[in-house]
Amino acid sequence: MYQQKLLDIARSVGLSQGAVARHLGITAIQVSRWAHGQRPLPQKHLEKFWRLIMDKLQDFLDAGQADRGEDGQPRGGLTAGEKTPFRRDLETLLLDLQIEYLEIRGTGPSAWIESTFVALDALPRDPRELRKP
Repeated sequence: MYQQKLLDIARSVGLSQGAVARHLGITAIQVSRWAHGQRPLPQKHLEKFWRLIMDKLQDFLDAGQADRGEDGQPRGGLTAGEKTPFRRDLETLLLDLQIEYLEIRGTGPSAWIESTFVALDALPRDPRELRKP
């Protein structure tokens, strides 16, 4: 579920459920219910929660923390420009979330595909009609 993925990223970048709750002005119990799939993430919190995650994730990546091990030391054995598995997983999860976020808002790939089909349906079926100005 979307909110569980967001909470996974939050946890990965060092945000606790309590910190998320404080930022959103709600109780930690509400966030816990999202984490366990007992309640959906309300639309009214989506935008603020998304911005919090994006800001923290950007800070996390900019600080190079995704390229460090659990001990805080830089991961060895990587060639120049090579990403750590953790960074790759985090970036993949972020891309999935961005697509899902656009879908929830109705502006994602599905909306684009649907509007394309609507436009195609409006075209005449007879090829001679297509040639008319």
